[in-house]
Amino acid sequence: MSPATAIGAAPRTRRSLGALGALVTLGAALASPEARADFREGGAITVNFRGGGQLRRDKGYGDAADAFGFGRIAQGGGGDLELYVEPMKRLSFGVSFGGYSASAKRTTTTLTLSSAAWLAHARFAVWRQVFKVRGSQFLVQLEADGAGGVFSMKRSWDDSTLYSSALSTSTRSGGVRVGLDVSAYWHAIGLVAGYGYAYAPASVSDHLGNSIQAGGHEFTGALSLRW
Repeated sequence: MSPATAIGAAPRTRRSLGALGALVTLGAALASPEARADFREGGAITVNFRGGGQLRRDKGYGDAADAFGFGRIAQGGGGDLELYVEPMKRLSFGVSFGGYSASAKRTTTTLTLSSAAWLAHARFAVWRQVFKVRGSQFLVQLEADGAGGVFSMKRSWDDSTLYSSALSTSTRSGGVRVGLDVSAYWHAIGLVAGYGYAYAPASVSDHLGNSIQAGGHEFTGALSLRW
């Protein structure tokens, strides 16, 4: 290497080392104990106000209802209220109550399917990191959730020209739910995006032998408070 080349390479090397040092310093700052100070790990309490949609576990009921003019009855909307306590780092236990409902109308008749669930949860933060950006701290985490409890499924027919009140039938069963949540918090306020799948035999059926269950795929978002 010529002296001129060496002289030209030296500033580039210093710049590269300086950039690398800045990245290392930034990474250390993001993971530093000071950056974590605003967020409790162990003893934290979380409340989620969750809403979203559900695609029910359908065994021909939705297609048959659609053929008779009651479209999209297998897709419900709703949400739940959740309370969690984190007794030790990353591990939380909690309870929730909520449900999903869908209605379809044909002339004077309204068909409504609604489900509800009372669940006990255990969840674990698979990944959790506190970031510090321009003086503000943000907690970002990925949590796996497992739950079990009681599920109910109800069907209602409402036609004021034929019946004085709605006709309904309902069933209950045990069931389980698994899911993943991604959440981000600024101080005590957070946003959550989640996916879950619930399996529960509670179902209603039609005269053709088709049925639809209380469980299914759930796509949700939540406003969360954590302190």
